Amino acid sequence: LSRIDFCKNNAVVVDCNTTSNENVGRLVHFTGDVTVGESTIDFGESDSMNLTKPLSKAILLKRTVFIWQKFEIATQTTDKDFVGGGETRTTTYTVKEAWTSLGPQKDCPHIQEATNSRGVWDQILVATGGAEQPAEPQGAAATPPGMPLQAAQMLGLHDPKKPPHAFKCSNTVRVGEFFLPEKILLENPAVFTTGTTPVPADYLPEIVPECEFLLKGSDNVLRTFPEGEDPQNGDCKVVYEYVPSDFPASFVVGQTASVPDEVKELGVKFGVDQAHVTGKCNSDLGEIWMVRKGTYDLNEMIGMAKEEESKLTMIIRVVGWALLCAGWVFLFDPFVTALEVLPLLSKLGYFAVVLTALIVSCACCCTIMIVAYMRYRPVLSGGLLAIALGIWGIIAWRLNYAAENGGDVTESPTASPKSFGN
Repeated sequence: LSRIDFCKNNAVVVDCNTTSNENVGRLVHFTGDVTVGESTIDFGESDSMNLTKPLSKAILLKRTVFIWQKFEIATQTTDKDFVGGGETRTTTYTVKEAWTSLGPQKDCPHIQEATNSRGVWDQILVATGGAEQPAEPQGAAATPPGMPLQAAQMLGLHDPKKPPHAFKCSNTVRVGEFFLPEKILLENPAVFTTGTTPVPADYLPEIVPECEFLLKGSDNVLRTFPEGEDPQNGDCKVVYEYVPSDFPASFVVGQTASVPDEVKELGVKFGVDQAHVTGKCNSDLGEIWMVRKGTYDLNEMIGMAKEEESKLTMIIRVVGWALLCAGWVFLFDPFVTALEVLPLLSKLGYFAVVLTALIVSCACCCTIMIVAYMRYRPVLSGGLLAIALGIWGIIAWRLNYAAENGGDVTESPTASPKSFGN
């Protein structure tokens, strides 16, 4: 929150087309269209699966090769024994077929008839500049079926630049006079690398040298099997996608004067980077960097940042509480194990352990939150502490008053005068 307040008080609103050198080194806010101008992009002439002609109006271009493989899925069930307090665990293995960009997979270890074929993967690999020696197949357990490309990339399982795949960013991406290098594009995937569009059919090759078995489909995909038919194990498909340019984006970043010489002739004068900021009393507030797709003014971006910060804080609190609760359950687990001789006692014991863990974990979370509030929000926590002490003081005073008056905490009612008629 300190960084957000710093941003609100110190960010300078500039025009992306007319900013000046006076703002170099300062935190600036600007909006504009992300464009590449008249430049084009392709994978290079040395790539045999390159486009037939360079693609314009594209921020990035990628080619992903998929192979149809079998995956082993393990499902485990646990049944409690009626006598002795033990349990029986049963593991069932099934086969699922799916597309994967991680290359040929190993055969399913627990199902002998479920084997995987490499198909023409190695031929495509060599044609796109990969190693002639076939790579070791991936382990079925390490590559679950249907894993999103971004998740696989984050885990280091998928490299979009490694053959047979290909990935190319435009080196002329800019917003007005601000240059956006490839590093910025890849570090902000929600803004710059999502929303891909299939490459138009006229840019795809009709025949790929050394890969004449690839068939061009009406959906702009190259396949090793006829379009409309179900794939067989080892079949491959090649998908071409790009991210179109000329969409609006908003920035709160540090303005720099670092710009490559090759883009200066395009009217680019400044670069962007994370802004390292220092708060009051020389406190280090860290880095400030906010980029959002769409047009938002400074106040709207600050509001979005506060909302995201609140959500992240809530998620951390819930996850921390859940981990504390699980830790206390594990700590008391020996008592549950001791009671497993009788199923009824085991269930009651487990219920008691979970209930105790919930209470103790809540107490731990409240204590940690109070300490954190006193460290980072002393004024607010001091006020809340004063109110809490005041409430406890009132309770103690009333209890003491009740004790001194024999347990009567209310005043005795005054009898109303009686009237006697004649």
